[in-house]
Amino acid sequence: MSDPKVWTYTIRTRDPYTAWAKLFLDSDGAFAVISDHGNYAYHWSSWGDRDFREFLLDMDDSYLMGKLKPPTFKPELDEESSVKSVHEMILRRRREGDWDADKAREEWDRVKGLDCNNPDEWIREARFDEPWDFLIYTRAPGQLRAFVDRVWPLLQAKLKEALEES
Repeated sequence: MSDPKVWTYTIRTRDPYTAWAKLFLDSDGAFAVISDHGNYAYHWSSWGDRDFREFLLDMDDSYLMGKLKPPTFKPELDEESSVKSVHEMILRRRREGDWDADKAREEWDRVKGLDCNNPDEWIREARFDEPWDFLIYTRAPGQLRAFVDRVWPLLQAKLKEALEES
């Protein structure tokens, strides 16, 4: 068995924001990154017959975050997104004629009192079926989300460039 091939990639940018990262990969599926938006590591054991870097370029952000988020991460209620979700539902029910203006106004005002630390109170007070379905929870820690949104695309560009050169 031969030693795995190892690749390292570095980014540092100031435009439109400051970002830096150092990515370490090997041909056996090891992934480790040190960055200003957190440090992450994972090992994939199967990705087909292609170059591991190609596999990384093909994965979507949600899958990557699922692999990199800490096992102790507990999703938190996103108040702003939850209120927006409820407002969209209210507007849809008004447009479709399911709710009159008074019921819509009552629920619109009620969701303003949504407390991220105690959503159960709002759920009990809501006067429509399954209000919990409209609550939005974070899927990844904020720092990981920032890594995937800001730093990962820059690292992907480095991977693409390296693959084109090889």
